[in-house]
Amino acid sequence: MPKIDGQQAATKALAMYPGLKILVVSMYYTASLQESLQATGVAGFIPKDSDATVLVQAIEQIYNGGHFFMTYVNRPSTDDENGQKDNQY
Repeated sequence: MPKIDGQQAATKALAMYPGLKILVVSMYYTASLQESLQATGVAGFIPKDSDATVLVQAIEQIYNGGHFFMTYVNRPSTDDENGQKDNQY
């Protein structure tokens, strides 16, 4: 997003509309981000590469008043172009 990231947008949206149900779909899927988003108050968080059935399940669960956070599984990390470990999953 051009000026703010998704977490900042969610925080602002929830401040304006406390009952809003937000499902975050992101390519950056880490345990720390999931914990941070949960603390923000979003209703769910799934990786962008999730199967369509997971997306539907998340939407239904959130729509019915629940939350949806997948169990974090540490996928193998890869090196980025600077040689730094990238643990986006």
